[in-house]
Amino acid sequence: MKKKLTNEELQKAQDTRLKLYNDMKAFNDANASAWTAEAQTQWESMEKDYDAAVAAIDEHNEAVKDEQASAAGAAARRDRLDRMNNDGTRFRNSGELLFGGDGDFSGGRMQNRSARPLPANLRNYTVDQVHQMAFNGWLSGVSNSEVNAALAYVGLSRDVREITCDFDETRGFRNIQAAVVSRDLSRIQNAQSDYTGAAGGFLHGVSFVSQLEVAMTAASGMMEVAEVITTDGAEEMRWPTVDDTSNEGRQLGESKAVTVTDLAFGQARWYAHKFSSDMIKVPYELLINNAVGLENYIPSLCGERIGRIINRKATVGDGAGTMNGIVTAASSGVTAASSSAITWDEVINLEHSVNRAIRANRAGCGYMFNDSTLKLLRKLKDSQNRYLWQAGANTGAPDTMNTYRYTINDHMADVASAAKTMLFGRLSSYKIRMVRRVRFRRLEERYADNDQVAFIMFVQADGNLLNPGDNPVKYLVQA
Repeated sequence: MKKKLTNEELQKAQDTRLKLYNDMKAFNDANASAWTAEAQTQWESMEKDYDAAVAAIDEHNEAVKDEQASAAGAAARRDRLDRMNNDGTRFRNSGELLFGGDGDFSGGRMQNRSARPLPANLRNYTVDQVHQMAFNGWLSGVSNSEVNAALAYVGLSRDVREITCDFDETRGFRNIQAAVVSRDLSRIQNAQSDYTGAAGGFLHGVSFVSQLEVAMTAASGMMEVAEVITTDGAEEMRWPTVDDTSNEGRQLGESKAVTVTDLAFGQARWYAHKFSSDMIKVPYELLINNAVGLENYIPSLCGERIGRIINRKATVGDGAGTMNGIVTAASSGVTAASSSAITWDEVINLEHSVNRAIRANRAGCGYMFNDSTLKLLRKLKDSQNRYLWQAGANTGAPDTMNTYRYTINDHMADVASAAKTMLFGRLSSYKIRMVRRVRFRRLEERYADNDQVAFIMFVQADGNLLNPGDNPVKYLVQA
């Protein structure tokens, strides 16, 4: 094995070679006119030392070349494995199926739609419908000439047991949140051109990914209000923080030196914990009879399950190997006088326990509690026996309280002794990190004896409250 020298050894070998060269040149110049046998012996000794120094340097250079070749080979193997892993298995949020480069499928990315005509028996469908036909065929196992042609067109093999799809980018999740909060899912479609570059790219009602994201958000109060950040990788995410709220400038006299007040930086971290939907077993009859709706049915079920577990962890997770929930991370605001009731004055006190600068910026600021607490609050009356709730309560609960938005979170505690029942503050300071890639697996053989096919979904996520020291969210705790 060729020896690679350390930097110190290489420098020493190079210095030795240069010194020997200079010594040999000087020796030759001094003895050239009367070269003796003794001079020849000394010359050969120096020559031997010089060759040894050169050989060590040459061996080092060869070792470096071998190392570089090995690194290049390793990189090529990793790239090869990545491409193999992606073969035939990816949906984008645009609804377009992508497939990898070296599998048993078509290879490469799908060509431009306008340059790739549909097969003759699919000419009555749009390309998007063909994609969904292929996906449903993969899900259900239905086999007919149209489904088989669709599978061949997109390069998706029935033998593939797992596909991966990408969550939308961070900005796209905000459109999902706005649509779910407003209960107007058409806003997803209306906002398509805002972030896909081409209207129609986000295929709500058709896209596997859109159904998944809507179901997750609708099942999770935290995903309605938190800032959802999607990242391509699962490496640790760090967010620098600084709290400068206690510092202020100062008045100076003439020619007086300024005072240095340093910033105190902190750091919040997000990891990537794995969550699953648990297995969903679907009878063969349901797969066959509802094949045209599976792209809505399956992702909705998986999305709701994942949304609920993320909501639970993002609400009350203890941060030990899981999310640091918003209730866990929030600061104390108000202690109620009762263990079984909340007064309107206590609601106002909770609101004013949060810094005025946070309350002034209403974007992302509001209340959070569960539905039973909402019912209790709606029954509060003044001294004239009039409901304190806004008049809109006659036609349906309004979406604000004291002019601030409220969010219903099923994993907030009921009113009971020592329970943290209400939050107020900048709820968007809670950040949910979602790793962009979602894995969706079909288990066909495992429950074959019951004539069922199982599906399971995996995602990676973490959550934490970004609190640089200004305590952006506070809680009300019962006595």
